[in-house]
Amino acid sequence: MEHLYGYRVFEEFQNSVNEVLSQNKYRPITLLQPPNPELGDFCFVINQIAGKEDPQTVAKALQTVMVGIDGIDGTNISTIGSKKKTTVFLNFVLEEGNRAQIYAERINQVISKVNQDSYGNLDIFEGKSIIVEHTSANPISPLHVGNLRNSVQGDTFARILKHAGYDVHVHYYVNDVGLQIGFVVVGYEIIKEKGIYPPIKIDLFTGQIYAIMNCFFNIQKLKTAAKNRGVSVKDNYQFIEEELDLIKRPIEKELETVSNEIEALENVEKLEKNQKIRLKEAKMERNKLSDELSDIEKYSETYHDLESRFGDIFAVLKNGVESIDLQVKVTEYLKAYETNSDKETTALFREVVNWVLSAFEWTLHRYNIDFDQFDFESDVTWSGRPNEVIDQLSNSSNSKTDGQAVRYQYPTEAMQSFMKEVGWTKKDLPIRGQVPDLQLRRSDGTALYAAKDIAYSLVKFEDKQPERIYNVISMEQSLPQFQMLLPLHELGYTNFAVNLRHYAYDNVDLRGRTMSGRLAKYITADEYYDESYIRARMAKRSADQERGLSLPTTSKEWDEEHQILRAVTLASTRFPLIETNPKKRIELDLDRELDFKRNAGPFVQYAHARTNSLLEKAALEKGWVTGGRIDVNTIANHDTVQILDHLDRIDKQILTAVEDEDPSKISSWVFELAQMFMKFYEKFPVIAANNESTGKARLEIVGAIRKGLALGLGILGITAAERL
Repeated sequence: MEHLYGYRVFEEFQNSVNEVLSQNKYRPITLLQPPNPELGDFCFVINQIAGKEDPQTVAKALQTVMVGIDGIDGTNISTIGSKKKTTVFLNFVLEEGNRAQIYAERINQVISKVNQDSYGNLDIFEGKSIIVEHTSANPISPLHVGNLRNSVQGDTFARILKHAGYDVHVHYYVNDVGLQIGFVVVGYEIIKEKGIYPPIKIDLFTGQIYAIMNCFFNIQKLKTAAKNRGVSVKDNYQFIEEELDLIKRPIEKELETVSNEIEALENVEKLEKNQKIRLKEAKMERNKLSDELSDIEKYSETYHDLESRFGDIFAVLKNGVESIDLQVKVTEYLKAYETNSDKETTALFREVVNWVLSAFEWTLHRYNIDFDQFDFESDVTWSGRPNEVIDQLSNSSNSKTDGQAVRYQYPTEAMQSFMKEVGWTKKDLPIRGQVPDLQLRRSDGTALYAAKDIAYSLVKFEDKQPERIYNVISMEQSLPQFQMLLPLHELGYTNFAVNLRHYAYDNVDLRGRTMSGRLAKYITADEYYDESYIRARMAKRSADQERGLSLPTTSKEWDEEHQILRAVTLASTRFPLIETNPKKRIELDLDRELDFKRNAGPFVQYAHARTNSLLEKAALEKGWVTGGRIDVNTIANHDTVQILDHLDRIDKQILTAVEDEDPSKISSWVFELAQMFMKFYEKFPVIAANNESTGKARLEIVGAIRKGLALGLGILGITAAERL
């Protein structure tokens, strides 16, 4: 239930109502809109002041004294809820003349506001900067619809922050150091040496390379484990049928032995301390052995699946890896790149990464998503900052060192002290119980990802000096994001720790579809866009045929059609990814999302196009335009004021979306506005109004709605279509 009409129009009545309540020994209230507008103009909840008294009795007693307030024509009591839990409202009905005057003032006030260039652009946070880091997908395979929720959420939130007045910088963190990119680079080099040029978009091509090389790598690892058990297997990158049983047999035997041990320990009535430790270890061993058996089956099947789907490239890569030790090669390349010790290796990595990033940029630009800056993990590594951070933390009592290896711990006392200083509670912790240790450096002196993340956070704060940084990352990463904060605090950057925000979102499920990077199976962001664009074009062709319209004939007409189709595509693809609270998991039904009659985005686009069409028609047929003087008394009714109140609420929606980190506050606002327009248009004829004065006044409301719809769509990163 909303507070009343922008919180201002009925202030005089709120003061009068609270004065009566005070005289009767009740606390002050805030006026609300009634559950049903037919009940009155405003109300308040009796339960909030009744205390132990019966709400119905209190309402009846107050009803008699409230009628004496100037401008009030009458009151009534209404209820909602069950007999056990009833909410009682005291509703107020204004005198007709008083209501009309208040409505007229409200209409003039909001129309004036909407017509300002500053409408929907706040200056509350002017002069303050924010960094939003989003997408940051590994440059190894194409962006898919799962990545796209990150991208659309991050981009939309950045736009909302800009409308709140912040100076926003959008960053992409390029994860170009790691095993996955190592697979791609070694595979790409094999392909390049054969003189083969990618026959498809580069990110699709590297996605195939990654899946194949990852399969080879894991088969080699499983075969190495088999050799260590004394099994005789060939030194190659595939499982042949006669090898599978030989490889699995000793694992199954070990699994049977450890399972029997677990069963025996679980049957002991009271375990000794060493037995409890052994039981825990045995269960971990059992899980590891089970996973190993599962991986043997999985990668045997994956090998044949990839070979059948990508025969030519599979054969080239297979022949290429037969002459090398893939595990050794990938490790050597990663070491050389991470230390920047070999120019040719560095150039090869950057060639692959930059090419894939250019493909990502092209894809995301289609979705109206761009970046101010790309930050490379390798640059952070080469700067030496991660090891500087580790060296500083290694002197802490919270750190444990073993040679060059450094592990950071989270003692309860240190956590409690930190949380007390920054004002956090246990609810702010991503897990219950003890926060796990954080490995910062390996025994070989290599800084790990966590240390790089801490160093990168410091670089971002020091470079742009933002008030806050938002890392748009899946909820699954809540613990690693949290683990950075205590080390930052201990390094003396408490303010950074408090203002390093994890903008968390849940994942996307695809109804009836499965995605797997290791199989190179995904619904790519490009496919999602293309399918929506094609369906939009088909829908337009069908509509044009019904109206007897022909295909575009000039380049201008083709360009106009493309702009319309792009606007509809943006609405149909972006809207489903932001209309739900980011912390809620969503299921995308592609058939539904690409059905424009069931997707909320195209509905809002249609409403905007309809307002534009109505304004054009009024100008053409009647010579009416918006922006002139109107007789507001002709439109001084509840429906009109409700729409204008909704338009006025955009400032609050923007601020709430920032505070809650929830762009759905804007998508719901603009969708509701579209619904309001449709009802308004059906109920109140504009061009066919009874008289010119009424028609012009209603047209002014249509103009205000159009501005609101365009604003809302723009904040959501969606181009507002002038016509459909």
